[in-house]
Amino acid sequence: MNTIECKIKPYIKPFEILLAIKELTAITNAKPHMLLKDTDIYTVRTSINPGLLADNLTYWECISFGNNVIYTSQVIKESSSNINTNLSNSINVPKRRVLRYGSHNFHEYRGKFFPQLVKSLLNIANSKSGSNVLDNMCGSGTTLVEAITHGCNAYGLDMNPLSVLLSRAKCSVLYINPKYLKSKHAEHIDQLNDFNFKNTWLSNLDKSSDDYLNQWFLHDHLIILDKIISLIHKENNVILRDLYTISLSNILRKLSYQKEDDLRVRRECKSLQDINPVNNYIAELDKNICALDSYLPNIVKERLGSFSIKEGDSRTIKTIYPELINNIDVVITSPPYATALPYLDTDRLSLYFLNLLSRRQHRKRDIDMIGNREIPDRTRVDLFNHYQSNKNELPKCIRDCIDNINKEFTTNDVGFRRKNLPSLLSKYFFDMKQVVGNYKYLVRKGGHIFIVIGNNHTTSGSKRIYINTDEYLSALCKMVGLKHAESIPMDTILSRDIFKNNKGTVENILHFINP
Repeated sequence: MNTIECKIKPYIKPFEILLAIKELTAITNAKPHMLLKDTDIYTVRTSINPGLLADNLTYWECISFGNNVIYTSQVIKESSSNINTNLSNSINVPKRRVLRYGSHNFHEYRGKFFPQLVKSLLNIANSKSGSNVLDNMCGSGTTLVEAITHGCNAYGLDMNPLSVLLSRAKCSVLYINPKYLKSKHAEHIDQLNDFNFKNTWLSNLDKSSDDYLNQWFLHDHLIILDKIISLIHKENNVILRDLYTISLSNILRKLSYQKEDDLRVRRECKSLQDINPVNNYIAELDKNICALDSYLPNIVKERLGSFSIKEGDSRTIKTIYPELINNIDVVITSPPYATALPYLDTDRLSLYFLNLLSRRQHRKRDIDMIGNREIPDRTRVDLFNHYQSNKNELPKCIRDCIDNINKEFTTNDVGFRRKNLPSLLSKYFFDMKQVVGNYKYLVRKGGHIFIVIGNNHTTSGSKRIYINTDEYLSALCKMVGLKHAESIPMDTILSRDIFKNNKGTVENILHFINP
């Protein structure tokens, strides 16, 4: 047994300190003690190899034993976000929170959660190399990337085809050789300077998508974008092709009349003539390559787990992934919030331009999405009739919330979006009951389920009505037979992406176990 001193990161939030203690306890199977009151040094007695401990800890800066000091692998990964740091010779220890490093740095995405949270939850669940980890609403792939680098086998599912593309790109680049990546990058840039080939991409799009794109982009820019995407699809290596594609996707907002910091698709009067699509694409791709160049040397490829990512509906996951029944060790997911975000609308330009979803397919997919915000009047009526007939299948707290909102909005004159809310909430909670009900079948006995969820509210006149989604999802999990372990409230970390103004303020980690 060794006595090891562990130094916690000095800038983390109170809920992260709680997670730090929990992960250290889980890994060492021993209770850590603060060395001195109000310090960031904890001691723990353990037989765990110090190097292994440093490899796995998340919210800790370094560990000391005897005269030896080892920086944690997590700190080294976060340091890679400073591309001027030569990590082989020195460590530029971050003095502030670093949420974007390696492939986590790719592409703006609404509602993404942060990688350190995922890694700490994997530790708390005592995940080992070879454990099976599921994110059935995988979004931009944060859980999957962290699971792979933890040595786990990652399984992802999402109804948004752009989410599937982003997740696949972020995961697959972890396996690539950095020298090969840099060589192919230079070759690709050289090819961009020679546009003497035919445009082939836009002509194959659905006419509804093509007409829509012409409303949002300058015609001259579309011609150039057509050439870039056509060149990208000449690349035979699918890992590189995905990386190039998401790099192009991430500049589409800037090149369009879309208001850049708005979740919805709103037009903005701005000059596009002086924007050079090729230069913007090269800058975005260079940024991503630089992030990988400094990050990949810190990844031991022999320790990487495997991954599988599919496009599909989490409500029917048992038919999509039948091999996962009773085979999942840990679920870590952040499901859509109840009617809070326009998930597909946010990605509309990329979905149409990349031919992931046509404009004519968009409406149906949006209605099918869990947590969607838009429905036609007839659907609103049908959903509420279904709720009235089947409301007893939901917990009382959810019924009370929906009935209260419906009463308020029936009594008061409200807009169409608020009129839709009772029906949309009923759909959301019926859908989520199916989702969490599937965990009973997918997660092995004693396996862990972590759900990161936020609350929201609506208004009726001057009255604010709270939608306590964390409480309601907890009730659903208990209803389907999952055992509540704990709920950890967390201060929302202010996002630095283009969607920071749309971020909520209260989120919670719901921890359940399949008994």
